Amino acid sequence: MNNISLLMITPILGQGGTEIYILNLAEFLKEKDINPIVMSDGGVRENEISNKNLKYIKVKCLHKRSPINIFKAIYHIAHVVIRENIQLIHASSIYTTIVSKIVTVILLKPYIKVLITLHGGPNRNIEKTSAKLLNIFADKVVALSEVAKEKLIKFGLRSEKIKVIYNGIKPLKKTTKETTDKIVVGTCGRLTEQKGHKFLIEAISKIEVPGVQCLIAGDGELRNELQKQVNELGVSERVKLLGFRNDIAGLLNSMDVFVLPSLWEQLPISILEAMSLGKPIIATSVNGVPEELGDCGILINPANVEEIINAVELLVKNKELREELGRKAEQRFYKYFRQEVMGEKTLEVYKEFLDL
Repeated sequence: MNNISLLMITPILGQGGTEIYILNLAEFLKEKDINPIVMSDGGVRENEISNKNLKYIKVKCLHKRSPINIFKAIYHIAHVVIRENIQLIHASSIYTTIVSKIVTVILLKPYIKVLITLHGGPNRNIEKTSAKLLNIFADKVVALSEVAKEKLIKFGLRSEKIKVIYNGIKPLKKTTKETTDKIVVGTCGRLTEQKGHKFLIEAISKIEVPGVQCLIAGDGELRNELQKQVNELGVSERVKLLGFRNDIAGLLNSMDVFVLPSLWEQLPISILEAMSLGKPIIATSVNGVPEELGDCGILINPANVEEIINAVELLVKNKELREELGRKAEQRFYKYFRQEVMGEKTLEVYKEFLDL
């Protein structure tokens, strides 16, 4: 597959799962002699693009939408498509999908197909708001779960346009956890309403089992509000807001239990990272999460503090159950969610449009 040039467009290289997906997929494609070019508005993961020796184009028009930025985005994408002889465009948002399709029409290049992986992000109703638009602007839609596929079809996307491909990552490096009398519960994710951190913090404040500590990695608009909650509940010694971290592997290795209390998700990368390290997982039963976890974690209802308390206390008190769920999680990860599995299935989709 030499000399295949692929443009991967995302609004921003932030701290979320979409960006990890792009990094993992681009790295895999490069090993398959495809030339992935990543375009974005910049962000905290730019250095990782450089470290992986991936070609990167930064343009200041993809993140904040405005009439002028739409025209700028069309211009820059068109310029790259011509200069780099792009044969396929893989977008990661509705906005970048639409402008990419407009570019192919303006350039009279209908053979350049536009795909989107529908990540969701801050849009909890992404399937409802996007299905009919994607009928027009996307040649293929990669859904991250069967649940997402069913929703897209329900809201009007033609079924032949959809392919389900689970997220996949490289397994994180496992290290031995330091022996201590503390039980570390933790989570990773942007500090936004979506991630439900306030429910986890409240639950930790009510847990009566001694020795439980909580680490929260990530940054976002709710940082000050969540810190205020920690202070008001008097748990500043037990709950630590760590900010954005580049050492996620080390942080996850230090945890005994991983919790994802999100109000909505697609198929979160953070769960896969914890699974790859054999961590027992508590997560809300939203969208693709039950598909992701199978029987290797504890599912709870979103925004339910009591269920978080019960699940955390169950695992804190039962080391054997922690170890059993951790083993199952690691086995499930290697069966379904490795970078190579995602990459090969994505390549199959590309081949449909490239006559390879």
